[in-house]
Amino acid sequence: MKDLLRRSLTALLTVFGTVAVLLFFAWLTGPSAHTPLAEYSAEELEAAAALRDISFDPANPLRLHVDVDLSEGEKASWHPKGEPVILRNLVDAGKLPPVAERVGPEPCVIRGNESIGTYGGSWLRLNHLGLASRTTYTTLVRFSPQGFPIVPHAAKSWEHSPDYRSWTFHLRRGMKWSDGHPFTSEDIRYWWEDEQLNEELTGSMVNEVMRVNGKPGTVTVQADKPYVVTFTFPDPNGAFLAKLATFQGGFLLNTCAHYRRPFHPVLGDQDLIERAMEAAKLPNARALYGYIGAFDNPRHPRLWPWVMRSYKANPPETAVRNPYYFCVDPEGNQLPYLDRILSDTCSQDMVAIKAAGGATTLQSRYLSFDQYTYLMDQRKAGNYELYHWYAGDRSWFVLQPNLNRRTSPENPDWGKKRALMCDKRFRQALSMAINRQAIIKAEYNNQAEPAQVTPGRESPFFHEAAFKAYTDFAPQRAERLLDALELTKRDYEGYRTFVDGTRMTFYIDYTKGLTSDRPVQFVVNDWAAVGVRAVPRQRDRTLWSTEREGLLHDFNIWIANGEHYPLIQPRFFAPVNGSFFALAYTQWINTGGLQGDPDAKGEPLPKEHPLYAALMAYQDACATGDLKEQIARFKPALDIAAENVWSINICTTPPVL
Repeated sequence: MKDLLRRSLTALLTVFGTVAVLLFFAWLTGPSAHTPLAEYSAEELEAAAALRDISFDPANPLRLHVDVDLSEGEKASWHPKGEPVILRNLVDAGKLPPVAERVGPEPCVIRGNESIGTYGGSWLRLNHLGLASRTTYTTLVRFSPQGFPIVPHAAKSWEHSPDYRSWTFHLRRGMKWSDGHPFTSEDIRYWWEDEQLNEELTGSMVNEVMRVNGKPGTVTVQADKPYVVTFTFPDPNGAFLAKLATFQGGFLLNTCAHYRRPFHPVLGDQDLIERAMEAAKLPNARALYGYIGAFDNPRHPRLWPWVMRSYKANPPETAVRNPYYFCVDPEGNQLPYLDRILSDTCSQDMVAIKAAGGATTLQSRYLSFDQYTYLMDQRKAGNYELYHWYAGDRSWFVLQPNLNRRTSPENPDWGKKRALMCDKRFRQALSMAINRQAIIKAEYNNQAEPAQVTPGRESPFFHEAAFKAYTDFAPQRAERLLDALELTKRDYEGYRTFVDGTRMTFYIDYTKGLTSDRPVQFVVNDWAAVGVRAVPRQRDRTLWSTEREGLLHDFNIWIANGEHYPLIQPRFFAPVNGSFFALAYTQWINTGGLQGDPDAKGEPLPKEHPLYAALMAYQDACATGDLKEQIARFKPALDIAAENVWSINICTTPPVL
């Protein structure tokens, strides 16, 4: 016993000694009360304030696409003639065609925001090359930098039927894949009919761009018109153009038919497939087809500005300029200006430190606003500029109650929690219990305002009532609502119990990644103040997703998604893909429940449920392509969200760094 006490005492002294040493060094190296605060001139403070101004005028948005008369041909200033030295040398050596032949007679003309650029240089990134989604994807049409207007890209023009059921696009003559092979409407037809509709490849139709009200459209091409493609839908599809402008629309143009067809499990060369399967050590033709279509396959021709140079198992990943890219600047210089993109990998916690040290030339991903002071302070030493951008995603931290929470006789608490989360008074109370201004001050340096997840003030869909719904800090009102739910009994710790007097505990699940978990403890404390016990649980991303799909969570935390134009994915206003608060309703809708399919999965959405009315408003808004009409038709969904608080948000996004 004496030996045990002696060892315990020694261990305690060791621990306290270590703590004492750490405290001593913290005192020695840290700021003292006499350390003078940094002083900044009025000009520096004014410049910093101007930098944080991310507002813009929606009536006069930035537009970089240049409308030109393509019939002007070689006499036009934009006619392709400029190219970097590295490509000109290949032309002179006979290894590449001339630039005008590579680009084609109908290029997409894009001006720079400041001036005509100069060729050369590398874009250094961290943790994400972004092929096919952020840095390199190509679409038929594009959003402008501030959202609207939608402008031409791979398609030079388009028209639609009066009822928005049919959309016809005219592709650019002479446009080519990165291997020099012509890009035509056949590539799009092949993607849809031979890939997406082939259950052996996809299992089920997965591309949301080609659905309207859960039903698929069709793709029509004509052999004598290789630059014309028509999309037809069973219902009016007024939101089709905007969906094409997203990276999801880029999937239509990621399939190079002449490269993929020989590997097609049904249509392809079976001898070639067998040899390729053996060489790649893959078990079947379907696995091989996925392998050759992967975004990091350098042999796959692309329409992107940069393409994979070679596959590497270790970083940095490298993408180099596409010599056949179809875009030019107003003086006819082929784009892009930059030679290549390099992406290195590091711990997510190290991104800001490495960025400040010069490891990137342009980075926004994995930079969070809590790193603002550090990144501003290091600008001179790191020789970089810190820009502040407007976020189309209107939140970094959204609490989503699980309205479809799984219940079980073996776990009676599950049903009690579901009943509360499905009651709008409970959601309203929890929202009003949160002291948002305290979180904004502590976490966002007052660079945000209390808000629910809705389109921002710069969006044409802005809705004041939904924006501010139940965001006032009103704990007494919250308590009255909780009392009205008969949650008046308390346990020995002072927390409210279920109506039957049993212990009540809610769990808030979150995962490290793009979401900010920093406000979660504020929420836990604020809910405790009104008697609701909540326990935060950090989950591995896989476990977080598995429990979510299994409907086993109470609340989870995720980010918002593109509310500037909410018809693309209105997952906080209607039960559509990504609506984590109503996953079972969404599954039922996606598997034909609305059309009366008896085999539909998930949970039927009752017609009297407010979400049903919200869904009908969304579908009605998508039936027209007129923006003003879309806004008017979608307003009921925002009205319903304002009253029902489908999700509980803290504040608007601070500037994106």
